[in-house]
Amino acid sequence: MLERLKLKLYDVLVDVEVSDRTDRIVAICLMALIFTNGLAVILETVKQIEERYSRLRRVFRVFRLFKMTRYIESIRTFHNVFRAKKTELIVTAVLIFLLLIFASSAMYAVENEAQPDKFSSIPETLWWGVVTLTTIGYGDVYPITPLGKLIGGVIALLGIGLFALPTGILASGFSEELQKRQKK
Repeated sequence: MLERLKLKLYDVLVDVEVSDRTDRIVAICLMALIFTNGLAVILETVKQIEERYSRLRRVFRVFRLFKMTRYIESIRTFHNVFRAKKTELIVTAVLIFLLLIFASSAMYAVENEAQPDKFSSIPETLWWGVVTLTTIGYGDVYPITPLGKLIGGVIALLGIGLFALPTGILASGFSEELQKRQKK
């Protein structure tokens, strides 16, 4: 009995068939819950609404727990991939850190004279390095000398490439993990 219920729940939640009425109803209900959750997050930024409906919002948060049961296998997959690719990810993190230190030191050496208030020390310049490597570019600190602009452009391009490394590592890890599952 319990095994049949598990199989039916799996069938409804994972093996969705558009033609099956139960699957469509469950999918519509899940989409409604997700939409309601998103709407609640948006509306909680309005102070008057947040004060008035805070208790109701707490009740809706309980529904988030129901979504977790669908992703337990996915969480295990994430764990397996991170464990398998731990060494590569650590090497990539060290490379990112070294590039950050190098970029900040170079930019400090080039821009300190032109902007002593913005690039006053290497630790202060680390903020510029983080923002540039992550390609956020707030615009609060930026180089003004030609050599500084050149270095900044090169560092921004290296940041894009360097942050693509963990993505490739994780993608290959997920591919390997899925191949292992298919063999089983």
